[in-house]
Amino acid sequence: AGNTSGIAAFAPTFADVLVVTQGTALHQAASHVAGAEPETFGGAAAHAESGTAHLVASDDKQALSLVRDVLAYFPANNRAAAPRVDAGSVADFDLNSVIPDTAAQAYDMSEVIKAVVDEGSFFELSAEAAQNILTGFAYIDGRAVGIVANQPLALAGALDSAAAEKAARFVRTCDAFNTPIVEFVDSPGFVPTPEEEKAGLLRRASKFAYAQAEASVGKLTVITRKAIGPAYAFMGAKDLGADLVYAWPTAEIAVTQASQASLAIYGSEDKEEEMDELFLHPYAAAERGLADNVIEPTATRHYLVEGLRLLERKAVAQVPKKHGTV
Repeated sequence: AGNTSGIAAFAPTFADVLVVTQGTALHQAASHVAGAEPETFGGAAAHAESGTAHLVASDDKQALSLVRDVLAYFPANNRAAAPRVDAGSVADFDLNSVIPDTAAQAYDMSEVIKAVVDEGSFFELSAEAAQNILTGFAYIDGRAVGIVANQPLALAGALDSAAAEKAARFVRTCDAFNTPIVEFVDSPGFVPTPEEEKAGLLRRASKFAYAQAEASVGKLTVITRKAIGPAYAFMGAKDLGADLVYAWPTAEIAVTQASQASLAIYGSEDKEEEMDELFLHPYAAAERGLADNVIEPTATRHYLVEGLRLLERKAVAQVPKKHGTV
């Protein structure tokens, strides 16, 4: 709240949640050096888009209100359990009809989240940054949880380096404060462009995989449609430590698309349909231990509630080392 520049501008970025008020600027470079007005390169909008700021407030009063709201999802300290409140009602939304008839059609994953969590409890963070992935807190049956979800409305839910960094940061925050993580997956993989490779996709996305594997809190995953390619591994997979993975009947879980697998194995795409029928459906994944159960979409909340109860006393022995190399 107020202009902050030079070395002092770095301190706020260490916060668990950073709120920036509009009309102020947070920047390292002096405006005469940067050759622009401070608000253009260090204003609230710029930091919201880059993901540096989790929340933007219109003024100091709203900033304090947002702080009160977000603190409702945090424990008293990093050794305390995540908060519990009275279980709330559930929004009236038919999850059985949310997945479109064709794979090319998109849907709003936030509607799925809101239909599963306690009504009105989803509190999104970093909404303006990397809009192909959603991060935020919510309550499920009165239990505070962190939500990470692909957003099919943006880039068809594909991950990029910005989305991976955003998700990694949030996963580590949840893990630091003993908050279970619930992931909703619908992604065809990573954005396959030279620009992404040049932007450091491999290095930046690896932070996400690291955060997933490092997190010792309860981790539950719901695969609604696609979990293809790297997304099949990065987004709440069993191999990166997910405790419980549920798949909807519409889920497609595989290391690659059927067409690419056919081309790699048989030298053509002629076997695409056959491989699709054999491997891409959720029951094949369940047989191989990649999913614990194939569930009806309307039963999602029930399974998450039971899963969170089961994981309440989860304990993981920590490796005796100073730290990893994220």
